Amino acid sequence: MLEKHQGDLYTLFPDHSVVKHFDQVDISNGLDWSLDHKTFFYIDSLSYSVDAFDYDLQTEKISNRRSMYKLEKEETIPDGMCIDTEGKLWVACYDGGRVIRLDPETGKRIQTVKLPVDKTTSCCFAPGSGGLMMTVRSTD
Repeated sequence: MLEKHQGDLYTLFPDHSVVKHFDQVDISNGLDWSLDHKTFFYIDSLSYSVDAFDYDLQTEKISNRRSMYKLEKEETIPDGMCIDTEGKLWVACYDGGRVIRLDPETGKRIQTVKLPVDKTTSCCFAPGSGGLMMTVRSTD
């Protein structure tokens, strides 16, 4: 049985110092930054939300947490995510059989790509072709 609110989000710096940003996390998954590095995007899967924070590149502190996108019921559980060259977020939907593309500027879903698998866990772009690679959990 999963106990809720047992996790934390930390930064490990190159000098091996550690800073705790917040607690009360259920299942941390997607982490990424806007192309200008001014916004940090974060997914705590059981919140069913993609959150955004202001990010200070000089101090490496995050602040001003807000929900950028709340997943709809059929999209199910947000898992891993990545950002494309246009600054749009791609979110793997665990148990949803899809990845969704979000516009962080408007907070709206702009594309849904349905997949022949249900348990999509993560995504990233391949160098070269720029193809979207995804990991999935086996149903066996």
